[in-house]
Amino acid sequence: MPYRVEITARATGDLDRIFGAINAENSPASTRWFNGLHQSLRSLSEMPQRSPFIPESRSLRHLLYGNKPHIYRAIYFVDEQHSRVVIIPFAMAPGLRIGGKLCQKTQKTPRREIAMALKRAKEVR
Repeated sequence: MPYRVEITARATGDLDRIFGAINAENSPASTRWFNGLHQSLRSLSEMPQRSPFIPESRSLRHLLYGNKPHIYRAIYFVDEQHSRVVIIPFAMAPGLRIGGKLCQKTQKTPRREIAMALKRAKEVR
């Protein structure tokens, strides 16, 4: 049975920032890359347990997308009871360059976001 993939408001904001940072609106290569990221997230509806647990927690998993050194890390948890996957904020490798544009700011998943995701994961179980 497929899982419903839910993207939190913070993760949606991260996706919007990524879209703008890579100039996906004006670059076919960046658009393809961004669409691939989005497709990878949606693919979690089938076999979300395929990705490993994050080192910080045995309750959260991460999906890595991209090639070294430019890798995005989407952290999520699987809610078996409600057959859903909940994606929380992303982390971005420093110096990401896609479509010739360098992302200046490194985005990391804050500890409080991980703590909140852990709390939410426990609440839904």
